[in-house]
Amino acid sequence: MSLYVKILFWHLANSKKASDRSLSTFVRSIMIKLFYKKTIFPHYNASLLGIQNIFSKKTLHVGTVAHELSHRNDSTLLDIRGRMFIDSEFYHIGRGCRIDVAENTELKIGKGGFINPFTNIIVRNGVTIGNDTYISWNCQILDEDYHEVSYDGRTEKDKKIEIGNHVWMGTGVSIYQGTKIADGCVVAANSVVRGISKRKTASSAGIPQKSSKKISAGNNGKQTRHHYSVL
Repeated sequence: MSLYVKILFWHLANSKKASDRSLSTFVRSIMIKLFYKKTIFPHYNASLLGIQNIFSKKTLHVGTVAHELSHRNDSTLLDIRGRMFIDSEFYHIGRGCRIDVAENTELKIGKGGFINPFTNIIVRNGVTIGNDTYISWNCQILDEDYHEVSYDGRTEKDKKIEIGNHVWMGTGVSIYQGTKIADGCVVAANSVVRGISKRKTASSAGIPQKSSKKISAGNNGKQTRHHYSVL
């Protein structure tokens, strides 16, 4: 990218005029389309590293949708050294999010859903997020402990994280390595989740998280809006 273009982006992003900031997003999206053949709309305060490693079915918005808890100056970072796949016609990643995908690893996101502001996703082994799964703000998904504790009889376990279809994660939820969440589950705010949950359409809460009760499901096994409102 030429120095002239970088100066233009800086001027537009730091302008006091909302129209200039919007133009910055538009110009960046055009440049991404021209250079990478991808339909990505980044907020003017979003940093995208490894654009060539992002594979979205159609349109990806990064920090462009306003939210009550976010400010226009909140910075968003996507550092994709591995690969990120999004199988959705339209997907939104909120402002203030940090997504880091290491080399030789993959982050897979299904159809529908979204990620709200200030959520951190760090991928060192592999993370899969299912269809119509909604992630609230200030969540953390981390598939690596970054340390090891050695003891006799210790066995290696799969560290990859799998979050099923039609899952709702409340604000402040933390999900750690090796976690498997079944389809249709609701994870209450501020829960800490680590382990395998095979019980579908269940609500869970706590530190550590425990399955609390089974919830009724709507058409095709999807929860209704009523269930989400409690979070």
